[in-house]
Amino acid sequence: MTAAWSGKNVLVTGAGGSIGSALVKAIAASAPRALTLLDLSEHNLFQLKAILDADFPSVRCQIIVGSVNDSVLLDSLFTQSQQVFHAAAFKHVELMELNPFAALMNNAVGSYTLAKAAVTHGCESFVLISTDKAVRPHGIMGVSKRLAELITVSLSQSGSPMNVVRLCNISGSSGSVIPLFLEQIAKGKALTITDPNATRCFLSMDEAVAAIAAAARCRLNGCILMPRFPPPVRITDLAQTLLNGRGSYPVEIVGLRPGEKLNEDFIGPQEIESQNVHGSLVVLEAPKLLPAECEQLIQQLQTHIAQRNLAAVLDLLTSTVPEYVPSEWLLKAAHV
Repeated sequence: MTAAWSGKNVLVTGAGGSIGSALVKAIAASAPRALTLLDLSEHNLFQLKAILDADFPSVRCQIIVGSVNDSVLLDSLFTQSQQVFHAAAFKHVELMELNPFAALMNNAVGSYTLAKAAVTHGCESFVLISTDKAVRPHGIMGVSKRLAELITVSLSQSGSPMNVVRLCNISGSSGSVIPLFLEQIAKGKALTITDPNATRCFLSMDEAVAAIAAAARCRLNGCILMPRFPPPVRITDLAQTLLNGRGSYPVEIVGLRPGEKLNEDFIGPQEIESQNVHGSLVVLEAPKLLPAECEQLIQQLQTHIAQRNLAAVLDLLTSTVPEYVPSEWLLKAAHV
C-alpha cells in the first residue's frame, strides 16, 4: 500500500469516520509528505488527532472541521493536496430516508463541489469511496451515492483522473450490524433481524483499505473499481455465529426498514466488467454524463432542496437513475 501515498500531500474527507480513520492511519504509517484531514464531526477529529499525536508524531497533519460543500475552504486546501480520498458521506440508510435533503446535499452536491475543486486545482488523483447500496438503489442514501459515482466518473479528466472504489459492508464499522448484535448480546437483549432471508456481503477493514490503496495506484480515468467480494451471508446465520453456541436466544424480526433491500447488488444494469487491475480490482465501464449535464443536475437538485420540494427531487432522481426505486415512505412523504 505504501506506493499509493508515500511522499504525497494527501487530503482525506470524512477522515474521522470508520473507513476514513482506518485509511488515515494506514497513510500515516506510510510516510506521506503531509496529511489534511477534513470532517464535519469535531468529536471524531479530536479522537483521531489523539491517535495520530501518539502513534505518528512526525507526520505533518492539518485538522480541519468543515464541509465538502464549502468551496472557499476547499480552494485553500487544494493548494496543498495532490491526492484526495473522498470518504465523507452520510451512510445510515434508515436515518437518511428520514432526512433526504441532508443526504443529497452532503453525498451528492458535496461530491460535486469537491470533484470540481479537484479538477480546478489539477489534483493528481481522486478516489471516491462508494457502496454497493448505490447499485439499483431503494434508499435515498444509495441513490445519493450513485449520483456521487456518476459525478466522479463524468468529471474525471486525463490531467485530474478520478475513479470510484465501490465497497460492500465493512465488518465492525460504526452503525453496522455486527457491532449492533454484539451490543445486544452483551446487554441480554433480543437480536433485531430485519428479515430471515436478508443477506449481506462483508469485507474486513484491512481489506477495504487495501482496495482503496489499489484504486489510488490505478492509472485509469473515470472508472468504477470493485474488489472481489466474498459470498453473501444470511444475517440470521451471522447472528448464530456471533452467539457462539449460546443455544436458544431471543430474536425479534423487525422487517426491512424504509430504503433497505433484501439482498444487495454489486454491478449496475448498464455496467460491464472490462478487466482486472492489481490482481484484485474489477474495472466496470458504464455510460457517463457530460460535465454540462452534471452541472445542470446539481443546479436543479439544489433548487429543489432549497424549496423543500421532495416530489420534484424524486422526479429528478428517477429520471437520472432510472433503476432507483423510491421507498413507499418517501413516496407518501412527497404525496406522489
